[in-house]
Amino acid sequence: MSSVLMASSEFLPLRGGIGTYAQGMAEAAHKLGIELVALVPDYGRGADHPDDAELPFETVRYPQADRHRFIDIRHKVAALDRVLRRRRFDIVHAVDWPFFVPMALTRWRGRHRTAATLHGSEIYGLGSPARRVMTTASRTFQRTDRWLCNSHFTRNLFIERFPRVDPSHALVTLLGCREFWFEPPVPPPEDAAIHRVLGDDSPGGSGKVVLTTVARLTPRKGHRTVLRALAALPAALKERIIHLVIGPAYDEPYAAELRELAAASGVEVHFVGEVDDPTVRYVYSRTDVFVMAGEPVPGLVEGFGLVFLEAGAQGAPSIAGEIGGVADAVVDGETGFLVQPLDVAGFADRLMRLISDPSLRDRMGAQAKRYATELSWAATVKGSYGELL
Repeated sequence: MSSVLMASSEFLPLRGGIGTYAQGMAEAAHKLGIELVALVPDYGRGADHPDDAELPFETVRYPQADRHRFIDIRHKVAALDRVLRRRRFDIVHAVDWPFFVPMALTRWRGRHRTAATLHGSEIYGLGSPARRVMTTASRTFQRTDRWLCNSHFTRNLFIERFPRVDPSHALVTLLGCREFWFEPPVPPPEDAAIHRVLGDDSPGGSGKVVLTTVARLTPRKGHRTVLRALAALPAALKERIIHLVIGPAYDEPYAAELRELAAASGVEVHFVGEVDDPTVRYVYSRTDVFVMAGEPVPGLVEGFGLVFLEAGAQGAPSIAGEIGGVADAVVDGETGFLVQPLDVAGFADRLMRLISDPSLRDRMGAQAKRYATELSWAATVKGSYGELL
């Protein structure tokens, strides 16, 4: 049986893009018959982590209290050495940048092929003076056999910023949508706030068009463009809309600005905060249009946009900012519309088109579901570890 050691600085129970990627890849690789071991943080709870009991693949936890810090590099090198000393793997896969240098430094590096995933923003970070010293000293770029890029944008950015890397070693492996997001939604308890907002779950529910955004409340997600576009809509159209904003607020001044824009928009806007995945899936099933505009922020990029696929799995078309790798997640004119970032008028125009035309929403929603089916984690695994299958 072919084997892969997948090393990640983020995993369950921490929720985030890297953890979602690691979980999706691990589950799909296991189903495809690959013996997969996930080397992941213990978050201060030791080797016997309670979140691992239900997982179908093996996990090895290493010491890391929270998110990665520079000092944790030594723990990652030691953790890799411990696992690789006992076992051989066909591929060792660094899921995110904190494992790039440790993978190159492990004393057992010559016994296996290596792969590293690029998600987008870390490409800028790899060029910083401190990280450039580390990658040069460890010969990270020479010792990594393949770079797995989550979008065409990410690959182009990587090759542009690191021209010495052989382009044939940089592969585009688009992200996948977990089967979970296609499953029938389970309504939350009747006293949950979501029910009070959306009404019952009979056809039509509240009778309003539901727009949903799922993203951390940070500037690069583009909430401001969406709220300004809502404010630009005709008054009669505004009365037909409910806008749900789901996601944690780590930047309180920005969150306060969003609340002010929402109050001035003339649209019924609800900031729901962070909720669990089953509740998000239920909201997607009630969503008419998923909206996330994106906003340029120096040094940060939207490498792909997995939430567009997850919403599409429940039949929701999207209106998205054409920023970073989002064009690989939303097919313009088919699974939704792409608009230039910060183009409030363009976003408002696409909103009017989809809100006013239920048949167009249904057609794009069906295309979005088909596209999410095509971009499975199994397809990502085959693109990443194809020679093992």
